[in-house]
Amino acid sequence: MARSILFVLAGLFFAATVKAATYVETEADFAKHIELHRQRVAALGLALAAKEYPSVDQRTLRFFLLLHDSSKTKSTADLYRFYGKTGLTEQEIGDLKKTVQHINDVDSRMAEKFFRRFKINAQEAEVFLWIEKVADLVDRSSDPVATEEFARKMTPASEYMKDERSRSAALFLEKRYNGIVSGFEMPSVRSCQRVF
Repeated sequence: MARSILFVLAGLFFAATVKAATYVETEADFAKHIELHRQRVAALGLALAAKEYPSVDQRTLRFFLLLHDSSKTKSTADLYRFYGKTGLTEQEIGDLKKTVQHINDVDSRMAEKFFRRFKINAQEAEVFLWIEKVADLVDRSSDPVATEEFARKMTPASEYMKDERSRSAALFLEKRYNGIVSGFEMPSVRSCQRVF
């Protein structure tokens, strides 16, 4: 979770240009984008678990994966002001880092509480967290909205994840991405506009 937020910071800091919004024009659109991302992470994570860890309880894992970025749903205003923005000032970078740190802290506490409640041991927790991380990074790099959100072309997760196992898992999900996330795509603004 924390690492994916670092990609948010890097994307916002190094991006050079912003195009007109294709997917997100309002804070409500941004909230919908976050919710759809959370749903896609759950779908991708379950697909990865079915391949890599077929004995993992899918129901428990799904509950865990649906916690992903839930703290962002309470911070949409704080995050939306950075959406697609480039050339952040030092003050804005500081504000974003504080927001991200708060989100990471909340998400970490939620995960720890979940693992205690469901009596998930450290080894199982590591598996759950790995699945979540791979699913999150694959969605962030494959979702067409990410290019608009971070104001840059996204690099596939399978090309930058550090270990071979994670790169292979990311590639597995990337090849099946459209089928796995079908129904959880963000519609473009144009497709939602009525023609009179």
